[in-house]
Amino acid sequence: EVINLCKQMHFDLVICDYNFQTQLNGFQLLEELKHAQILPAHTTFVFLTGENDHKIVRSIVDCDPDDYLLKPFNHTFFRNRLLSAMKRRSVLLPIYEKLREMDFEGVIEATDTLLPFHPEYSKLIRRYRAHAMVQNKQFSSARSEYEKLLKEDNFDWIKTALANTLIETDDLEKAQEVLESLSSK
Repeated sequence: EVINLCKQMHFDLVICDYNFQTQLNGFQLLEELKHAQILPAHTTFVFLTGENDHKIVRSIVDCDPDDYLLKPFNHTFFRNRLLSAMKRRSVLLPIYEKLREMDFEGVIEATDTLLPFHPEYSKLIRRYRAHAMVQNKQFSSARSEYEKLLKEDNFDWIKTALANTLIETDDLEKAQEVLESLSSK
């Protein structure tokens, strides 16, 4: 029903709970909307949920919503986070449009254009740039970008992306080292 509604109407904002109390959950809904390219590039997608189990949170974050809000919260917090997510989506729209078109060279160009003007989104922009480099088989450049990001933050997604990039270049020993640092947390 929700998928059909999204096909018929274009929304600027979708707020979705993770648990629908049905066979389908919010993660699966977002994945289907992305796979079928039903949501326009400008649509902001926010999870609103009481689920705080780390496995569920990780799966929600992995599907890359624009934001994830854990209940309970107050009106001011909710409003500020929605506005922030919508602003970020708007600023990064050129990247999202190129990603939707699977134009990875265009993604790299968009990131190069946006990065000097939006340092507040630097890590996210660089994440998309590195992803596009991998898709374009520019593994050396992607590796370099992921290594720079990893020096700034010790996030699992960076380690995973770096390990996958290393595997693509047959640097299996280094990939194993990165993955072992991930599993030793």
